Amino acid sequence: MNIDLNEIFGIIKPEVESNNFRLVRVNMFGNGKATTLQIMIEHKDAYLSLIPGDGGINANDCANVSHTISPVLEKIDFLQNNYNLEVSSPGIDRPLTSNKDFDRFMGFEIKVEFFKKYLEKKQVRGKLIFTNESKIKIDNSKEVLEIDRKNIRKAKLILTSELIEASKNANKRFNQLKKESFCHGKTDG
Repeated sequence: MNIDLNEIFGIIKPEVESNNFRLVRVNMFGNGKATTLQIMIEHKDAYLSLIPGDGGINANDCANVSHTISPVLEKIDFLQNNYNLEVSSPGIDRPLTSNKDFDRFMGFEIKVEFFKKYLEKKQVRGKLIFTNESKIKIDNSKEVLEIDRKNIRKAKLILTSELIEASKNANKRFNQLKKESFCHGKTDG
């Protein structure tokens, strides 16, 4: 049975969330024996920090999520051949996949690829200066481009010195925010 990535996302999302992580993206690449199913996760509340970082995802986190979702993936048997399951953090130059991601990374440089030529371009780069559920605005230093979100195939952060600087202490600050939230009884679990 063939299944699309959105279906896989929907099927494994509850399992990922049961481990207190947020499912960022599901991607598949390669073919035949070299097919890889890539699952990107971050700590469930990492977006609350409004700073770059994933809340300190480590190898044990990835292994735990892998063990949780593997039986679910085996039951749906979505691939004819074997595949490699890769669970990882989104990384510093992460994809932007949700409204929360676009809000969180306002002011940083991003790259946007379109489904088809849009604004006479296949892709654009620039500083994200506005976002809502239906559009974003990017300042590419020559002009401000208003982009309908429905035309975006893929968006991701661009690795810049500004992003690196902002990310240096992100996980430390995220953990401090979680500690303060816990101490004040503001947990959601």
